[in-house]
Amino acid sequence: MDTEGKKPEHINEILFRLLNGQPPVNNVAAPPYESPIEDIFAEHCFKYLSEDVLAEKQTEVTTKHGNFRVDFELKTSMTRIAIECDGKEFHNLFKDEIRDSILLGEKHFDTIYHFRGSDLNYYPYDCIWLMFILDKSIFNKRAHLQLVKLRENIFEISTEKANTEDHFLFNIEPPNLFFRAFRRSLKLETNNPHLRYYWRTLYEFACEYPNASLDELLSIRTSDIKKMMSEYNH
Repeated sequence: MDTEGKKPEHINEILFRLLNGQPPVNNVAAPPYESPIEDIFAEHCFKYLSEDVLAEKQTEVTTKHGNFRVDFELKTSMTRIAIECDGKEFHNLFKDEIRDSILLGEKHFDTIYHFRGSDLNYYPYDCIWLMFILDKSIFNKRAHLQLVKLRENIFEISTEKANTEDHFLFNIEPPNLFFRAFRRSLKLETNNPHLRYYWRTLYEFACEYPNASLDELLSIRTSDIKKMMSEYNH
């Protein structure tokens, strides 16, 4: 058999897929990943992905405001989904919002999910189940059968909430703890043109400064907010 030009898979990649119930094919990014919470996400998600989903890690995207990198990309012929695993020490929420608005506004991704590290640590299957509820097409039959049984908490999402909300917050036990996830999505805006999603406002702001870096945009936006607050207080 002619194997010229083909890159053989490393045995560790094949074993990882087999141990996690995946076909030993090169459609899923194998470890190592860049953080423990990324390990958790991959371990609990990849085995439930449909065979036509290409899962890549540390995808770099070139935008008008610089190069951005996302933790994971799940891609089919119909959709591109970015996953961000948010460790507290690595992420600035407002900076992430501006960056996400650019990635969506320039149509590099259709949807971007953000999961907190604490939720991935303690409720990994709840994170994957939430994605399953919102984007069933990227999951396989095994996900349909098992995820409801494996999740820790009973999170009820109405059809209206699933079709319109970009921020999900659930109370969990013990009291005063909660599960939180963000979904910023082009598809939400397409399906609900009467709703005004915050990422669109930030994208329009970024477009006013076409050559500005992300840090420069963050500085400008922060300064504008401080100025507005000062004027309001006076």
